[in-house]
Amino acid sequence: MLVAGSWACTAPTPGPEGDEEVTAASDEVFGGSLDTTHQAVVAWLNGGKCTATIVAVQGNQGYALTAAHCVPGGGNLGNLRQGNNHANGSYDVQYPVVEAVVHPEYNVASAYDFAMVRFTGATGSTPIIAALASSQDNIGNGTQLDIVGYGQTENGNTTLRHHVVKPTSNTSEVSLYFNQPTSGMCFGDSGGGIIQNIAGTDYVVGVNQAVENNDCTGTSIAGRVSAVKSTFIDPFINGQPFQDQTCDQCTDAHTQGGGLCLDDVLACFSNTFCDQYVQCRSGCTTLPCVVGCDQSYPGGKQLYDQIIGCMCTSCSSECNGDSLCAPPPACYLDVVNDTCQSCYEGACCAEATACAGDAGCLDCTLSLLPADSCGQNQAYVDFATCTTNNCDGSCFYDPMPGAGAGGAGGDPGVGGQSAAGGAAGVGGAGAGAGGPSAGGGGAADDVTLDEGCGCRVAGRSSDRPAWALLLGLAFAAGLHRRRR
Repeated sequence: MLVAGSWACTAPTPGPEGDEEVTAASDEVFGGSLDTTHQAVVAWLNGGKCTATIVAVQGNQGYALTAAHCVPGGGNLGNLRQGNNHANGSYDVQYPVVEAVVHPEYNVASAYDFAMVRFTGATGSTPIIAALASSQDNIGNGTQLDIVGYGQTENGNTTLRHHVVKPTSNTSEVSLYFNQPTSGMCFGDSGGGIIQNIAGTDYVVGVNQAVENNDCTGTSIAGRVSAVKSTFIDPFINGQPFQDQTCDQCTDAHTQGGGLCLDDVLACFSNTFCDQYVQCRSGCTTLPCVVGCDQSYPGGKQLYDQIIGCMCTSCSSECNGDSLCAPPPACYLDVVNDTCQSCYEGACCAEATACAGDAGCLDCTLSLLPADSCGQNQAYVDFATCTTNNCDGSCFYDPMPGAGAGGAGGDPGVGGQSAAGGAAGVGGAGAGAGGPSAGGGGAADDVTLDEGCGCRVAGRSSDRPAWALLLGLAFAAGLHRRRR
């Protein structure tokens, strides 16, 4: 059945001159069965062969979703053929394609391997399978989905539509993954729809993009439709400007194969200290834990921070204002008094860092009235003494609580960088320590390799598990994403 491109789209195989029924060298579902129900999944013949899914009709204009790598470079947009068999004399309807547009970010991040085509000749009976909206998307690891396409089968090229139902092995912000040792997408399935039935209605939830091996086995990848429905699919259909992706989607796309931050990810993965640092950070739930990891693996932290920097630079408009890209406090503590903040960062950074790494010291700095026991916490005494001696009364930390000294003033909140790279602390009196949320290590299937190799970075935000490099990358060595 389908092999949608070996970690890439498959190269089309030209057919005889004048024959539109060209097929891709290995582009179809293998190990599956004939499909006679998904009539909105059509063959796109344009000098090569891909698959597409009709998602909308307006009057005599129809709109189909496919893969960006399927869009020909020479201007021959060809035709869409509807029917269980796209062969000459066997198809049901043929629609001329008049426009094809790739996702605006496809040239800088190959995870955005989406395209929309517009065709004429649509009628009220033209079948459609609507694109899944983000509000409907509950796809997770193990969700059963139907992979559909006109690609190669285990018996070679075909003009028949096939399908196979498989569970996702992993998911990310913009991608869906499948393990396919004996069945799955293959060459020619590129651009085809991955279908989910929700309460009796079919939706297209994925676009076949790539497969790991030339025999269509291994891991395959599909674009997640809900990630681009409101930003790309709907605007194209309605003649409106395309919209930015979210920060999470953008950073996800740029840390996998073809993304601008792939080299930084690989530099971290290939470095022992960065690998250890990521494993250390992924288990942190408190700021002292983060400080400990930072101090134990300074070289690893530097490489990790380069990835965050690349993500925030590459996704500057999408991540504007996102906590991922907010500069963390230079010395971990974030105090509400700006004058004190500026002073302690210049004069007492070492003491502040030591305090941030000590849970008891953090409790003392967060308290309006530090307990007498804080006078026995050396990290707190050192920090309070330093700010008292150097900050001209702007910090108001009492090195000897309970001894009659003045009360606490600008109480700090815990600031340290979250596992996602953003500020995790909360300022103000009475606030609790705000360390990063825990981030579990990803499984090998979360990885995506491109030219050479690469890996995917798990999505992160304040309401999801912390960002962490996926450490099961070894299985993907040598994977590549071949474009047509």
